[in-house]
Amino acid sequence: MLGSGLLDDVPLDDLARLFDRIGLVDAVHPWPARLAARRYPNVALVTAEISAGLAGSWADLCTSADLIVSANLLSQLPIVPIEAHEARGRAAPSLLRAHLVETHLKALDTLAGRVERVCLITDAVQRAEDRSGRFTDSLDMLFGSELPPTEAAWDWELGPFGASGRRHRLIHRVQACPDWKTVPR
Repeated sequence: MLGSGLLDDVPLDDLARLFDRIGLVDAVHPWPARLAARRYPNVALVTAEISAGLAGSWADLCTSADLIVSANLLSQLPIVPIEAHEARGRAAPSLLRAHLVETHLKALDTLAGRVERVCLITDAVQRAEDRSGRFTDSLDMLFGSELPPTEAAWDWELGPFGASGRRHRLIHRVQACPDWKTVPR
């Protein structure tokens, strides 16, 4: 599981029953994830920064896997590098966000040639909607990168009315590909 985070979107109980070994890969494993992983002898936490693509020990772990899942990670990859530039008082290079997204997609291509199945789930667009149902703003969460046609897509209400503001809510358009090998390019 690439980008396991807080495990909010990870059915760890089910996965632990279905697979002999599970690797939860992330740059930081928050305490709720560490605590959840301890309940299963077949779950390992792998600490790795994966924004640069395939590199290091996590890539070795991935190539010995039957299933790789990149869940709600793709649009998040640019956040830490961009914040690091801004913390130093510098603007990030204009193409950095798109480069990080493209690097991850290329890594998925590489993994798809090495493992049985690669699954991608990502939020692609964020929209703000007012109470009348009109979209008032939109953000390309893949920064100009194009996904091939995916098998499934749905809306996820990330910020309901009141949480994001009294007069609007935030909706993410999520796209999913259960088998990256089969996606036409």
